[in-house]
Amino acid sequence: MGYGSSNDISGIYFVNRSFTVPGAIGYMESHDEERLMYKNLQFGNSAGLYSVKTLSTALNRIKAANLIFYSIPGPKMIWQFGELGYDLSINTCSDGTTNNNCRTSAKPIKWEYQQVGDRASLFTVTADLIRLRNTYSVFTSGDATLIGGSNLVKQVMLKNKPYTASPTNSSQMNVVSVANFDVSNQTVQITFPHTGTWYDYYEYGAQLNVTSTNQSMELTPGQYKLYTDVLIQNLITSTEEEHVSISLFPNPTNDVLRVQAEKPIQSLALISMQGSAVLPKRIDTESWDVSSMSAGLYIAEIRFENSVIRKRVLKK
Repeated sequence: MGYGSSNDISGIYFVNRSFTVPGAIGYMESHDEERLMYKNLQFGNSAGLYSVKTLSTALNRIKAANLIFYSIPGPKMIWQFGELGYDLSINTCSDGTTNNNCRTSAKPIKWEYQQVGDRASLFTVTADLIRLRNTYSVFTSGDATLIGGSNLVKQVMLKNKPYTASPTNSSQMNVVSVANFDVSNQTVQITFPHTGTWYDYYEYGAQLNVTSTNQSMELTPGQYKLYTDVLIQNLITSTEEEHVSISLFPNPTNDVLRVQAEKPIQSLALISMQGSAVLPKRIDTESWDVSSMSAGLYIAEIRFENSVIRKRVLKK
């Protein structure tokens, strides 16, 4: 929510509980607690124009929380529709009303969340973090160091086993995750296991030259970063993008964006550089109305049955 008390999450890591095997199931939400999104929207902190109570901001902060959460080795539990930002109170009744007697009632199913751009974007980021865990062993069996204590900036440093400061492939990869849960900019000393070239996963592999294992960096409110010392494919485009022929035009575009692909397109989302997602109205099988969108650079997130492809598009 952006407040600075009781924020130590170190107990989620089984090693910090003196366990020798990953027997502690980590969770951010459970059956007997209010959902994170509910608390964000009802009680979130604010500073200036930045407010955790704003839906897009709250959902973006759940992305940041998921990054830290899934970067920690060990089994995980997610609660109903947490991957879409479920924001109904724990006291919601099955008919959608709220009553303290409904604490254990069945909760409304919110399939319609999938049609909300910012929620769909959260789903994609969450799914991809799970993909990373399933693909790269460092996320599940690496040695983790959780940094930040009760501070609002959290870091997870993952060192592969056996550790090498000069990895030659992804099986030797090391990882650093960091997120700013404050409501103001924070200058952070990010702890890297070694100096040299690191790759910014959420900036499509942009290189960062780390000259000190305590690298200073400014993070905006809610901003999160994932660094790897081996360049890996961004998000869940790893195989499909190489084999699916896709065209976006005109680019730059003004009123209508056309997307042609060899496979049926399930949906299209346009994500701004600030992280907000918009689902433009679909005109036909390959055309979307973008006339009402603000000018600027976007990432077109094109969803197929089993994959997502991302392309840059400029709205005039």
